[in-house]
Amino acid sequence: MTTTTDPPNYTLFDALIDWGSANTDQIREAHLSKGGWEGWAQEEMRMLFNAGREDNCYLNNARQAADIVLTPGTSGGDVFGQPYVDEECVVIELKCESFWNALKFGSEVKKDLRKVNSGVFSRSLLRRGCNVYCIALAMSNEGACKMEKLGLELFEGGTLEAPFQLWWFMRRFEAENWSDDSDDDGDEQDEEDDEDEDEDEEDDSDEVDFDSSEVESDEDEDGYDDGYDNEYQNGYGSGYGNEYHSGQGGWDYNYS
Repeated sequence: MTTTTDPPNYTLFDALIDWGSANTDQIREAHLSKGGWEGWAQEEMRMLFNAGREDNCYLNNARQAADIVLTPGTSGGDVFGQPYVDEECVVIELKCESFWNALKFGSEVKKDLRKVNSGVFSRSLLRRGCNVYCIALAMSNEGACKMEKLGLELFEGGTLEAPFQLWWFMRRFEAENWSDDSDDDGDEQDEEDDEDEDEDEEDDSDEVDFDSSEVESDEDEDGYDDGYDNEYQNGYGSGYGNEYHSGQGGWDYNYS
């Protein structure tokens, strides 16, 4: 299992675990809904961290927005006694596993990794440094295994237990000295280049490598998977027994 020391913004991760512990019942219920719980979790994070949501901070694609953006002025020491950021900014792309998106959870996180690794960000975010995170909240042993295979790291801090595992990847931008005349996002790009990037973005969606176990079934064309005849379904009520799970099925998650 991939475990590491605490990430740079460990107070942020501790807060997510505490939030998960306090909202265990709601998360378990939302996990079963077709709409999932990712949108709700993003809004909870926005309020918890006093952060921005759906900010257009990607200069290489005007149609891409970050799920959560924390800045020192809104989420730092002037606002919180235990700040979530210091001098740096934080960008978060979030994915939450649910019963209905389990088959494509890994491929969706892979898209976020590609987005984070290829992103060109505003200079205003990078001036004092910026940590760009891909955060994935796994609800099943199968989801956790996929996160490890993708190279994410497991956060094991916090004193409380949440109904999910928190996996993370970070791209770090060190603080740089920008000239005064480049305070604005100022990384102007030709419209033609933006259009090319948009086309590349659309093409990328066809390049995600799915495992055979991730093939989706949607015969009724309602946008949701119909099958679940895989490890996730078979283990959902019967439990998992390996390094990620204690062997208790259903909602009795006890990650170790």
